[in-house]
Amino acid sequence: MFNKLTELVKVLCSKPHDTSTEEGRSKERVRRIAQSGAMGMIAKIIQVLSGLVTVPLTLPYLGVEQFGLWMALTGFVAFLVFSDFGLSIGLKSTLARCFGTDDKNQARNYISTAFMLLMGIALLLVILAFGVFANLELHSFIKLNNPENQQQLRDTAVMLLLVFAFGMPSAVIHSTLEAYQCGAVANTALAIGRLMSLVSIFFSVYVELPLSVMASLYMGLPLLSMYFCGVWLFTKNTWMRPKISCYDHGCAKEIFSIGKLAVSAQLGASIMSTGPLIVFSSVFGAAAIAPYVITKRMFDAVTMLLSVLLSPLWPAYGEALARKNYSWILQTFKKSLVLSMLVFVPIFIFLSLFGQDIIYLWTRDNQVIPSWPLLMMCNIWIFLLLIVRVLSVFLNGLNQFKGQAMYGFILPSLALLLGLFFSESLGMTLSILLMIFVGEFIRILFMSVEVKGIMTQFKNKTASEQTEHNKDKKNSEQVKF
Repeated sequence: MFNKLTELVKVLCSKPHDTSTEEGRSKERVRRIAQSGAMGMIAKIIQVLSGLVTVPLTLPYLGVEQFGLWMALTGFVAFLVFSDFGLSIGLKSTLARCFGTDDKNQARNYISTAFMLLMGIALLLVILAFGVFANLELHSFIKLNNPENQQQLRDTAVMLLLVFAFGMPSAVIHSTLEAYQCGAVANTALAIGRLMSLVSIFFSVYVELPLSVMASLYMGLPLLSMYFCGVWLFTKNTWMRPKISCYDHGCAKEIFSIGKLAVSAQLGASIMSTGPLIVFSSVFGAAAIAPYVITKRMFDAVTMLLSVLLSPLWPAYGEALARKNYSWILQTFKKSLVLSMLVFVPIFIFLSLFGQDIIYLWTRDNQVIPSWPLLMMCNIWIFLLLIVRVLSVFLNGLNQFKGQAMYGFILPSLALLLGLFFSESLGMTLSILLMIFVGEFIRILFMSVEVKGIMTQFKNKTASEQTEHNKDKKNSEQVKF
């Protein structure tokens, strides 16, 4: 273990490698993945600690119902990430290919096209916020026990939608940095932004700001930090700067063609992540879902860390595919699966045994402590998500979105419908079991079949290339002789 840690430190501290050779590119790829993962881990630890601190601060300040309201609206806003129609995902995939082929001109066209399109979508969201949400009776969708919270519900929903619209174009900055394997820079910006968010919670409670303002600051400050990062990016790399003249209809079609499949798969994942929260808040009420919300947040801290560690692999797989480095892709995928299990399975066991005690020490509120069956259902759910994340990053990096767009959307949607129809009769715990079986376990079976087929294909190509290489080497030796 000590040797592994020493090796990791050497990789993190190493200087950039010579990318003119295949070996140098592989080493540089690993170096950037390690640095991006390390900074991403720091950013997520800050986010997790922020969540740990904000719960005991905001729960007594807001009350159980307003706290549940905040979480429900946050879940709704998470769905809005798909309002970009997959542009950010499509941009990341196309730019990773451009990075692999060293095509700067086409990359600039992709960046400019995506930026202009996202600006247009952001404008539409602003119109939606003022024209629709400001006049919508939202308490018809989220059950509230206290009528005084109806205005808070409307104000918070409008503010969060405006903040989301403000941050929409920043996805270009994040996607560009990730595609060019500069995730360490993006994660540094996020870490700074999340520290600012944490400070904003203390400030909001101290000056007694309303929920709408507190939630907006908490969500918006990391976006502001990403825009400052964009200033650095486009100042250092002037050829990347978005220009209206570089908008290309062909690039838009290509980004959308990838994005529409990716967004379907990602929408399915978001349905499974936030859909139950919306269903339970509608059926059981905002106050009743607090134990589920707190438990899910505790386990989500683990999956967030896993996602950060795995996310740099997405563009790295894409760049390696463009260079036809199949052996590196296969070896890296196997390592990612084994390491994920070795690191996170013990954590899940620990949280299963001591999760209730941790939640009590965290909140000091008996009302939000989950039952043991609810704790275990969430634990099983997160373990299945671990497997899904490893498989999905592999498939996403290789632009294999078609299968995920089908089963990755249909199964979670079916799971959510089943939860909606049966949650009142089954109760919250059994409803979670039903939804994760349909939406996660069956999805893993489909993904495993797809991954196995790709690995077999890559193994055959690697073997064929090795055979051709041996033939060429033998022929050259015969000629020399």
